[in-house]
Amino acid sequence: MQRKARKIETKREEAWRDYDLQAREIETRKDQLLDTVEEKLSTDVSDEMLFQLSWEVI
Repeated sequence: MQRKARKIETKREEAWRDYDLQAREIETRKDQLLDTVEEKLSTDVSDEMLFQLSWEVI
């Protein structure tokens, strides 16, 4: 029974390590995606004169 319990516990620990590794991978990908979205959303505003209108009242 102890060997069986130890074997099950080993499988549980392996599954937990795999879960932890996958969770870290997901967090890394999420951070990269957020960085990409933030970069695409950032805009530069510039002011440039395209034409000028002059009015004269007669």
